[in-house]
Amino acid sequence: MESTIENDNYVPDKFCTLKRRIIAACLDSAALAPFAWFDKYLWNSISNPLTLQIWSVFYTAVIIYYYYYFVARFGQTPGKMASGIKILTSNECEVGPKHAVLRQILFSSFSLIFLTIQLFNLSHGMLANRALGNHFTLMLFGSPILFLSLLEFITMMCNTKRRSIHDFIADTVVIKFEETKHKNKIKVILLTLFIINLLIQQFTPELNLVTN
Repeated sequence: MESTIENDNYVPDKFCTLKRRIIAACLDSAALAPFAWFDKYLWNSISNPLTLQIWSVFYTAVIIYYYYYFVARFGQTPGKMASGIKILTSNECEVGPKHAVLRQILFSSFSLIFLTIQLFNLSHGMLANRALGNHFTLMLFGSPILFLSLLEFITMMCNTKRRSIHDFIADTVVIKFEETKHKNKIKVILLTLFIINLLIQQFTPELNLVTN
């Protein structure tokens, strides 16, 4: 009986990807950093609602398409390529467009909700906090994201293939994968962007945020 329990709880090394997933998320944010820099510049310097509405739609579309395209095409975002992990189906076959859409459906839904709030507020001349409203509104809509992130982590740690909620939705699994072409070059580029992004965020003021 004890050996059966041990076998049931055994996690194969190829599925032990939590640390790599966190690194991949950071590196993917670095890959998108140039868009974030321009986003910050626009919100700091422009007060034309129409311009900001057009940009908000474009920026949201870029972020959603980034994750969809790379997962559908390669089974890896650049961050995952650099950190040595890959997305496969639950029976460890290559993923396709359907899996990419399903994996991102929760993230995309929240992104579209935030975009809708932005567009509505901009149409009424409310630009503060990226047109997302006051701090209460930010907490109201941010709390479900934090709660979902916690559920994702708990779900991942409660199964031997380390599948999170979006893995179950898309019928996917994440495994260690070291055979990506140009992995080291991708890693260097993303690490460079990550460091530059930290410096830019540190030394450029955020003028659009309000404290009340």
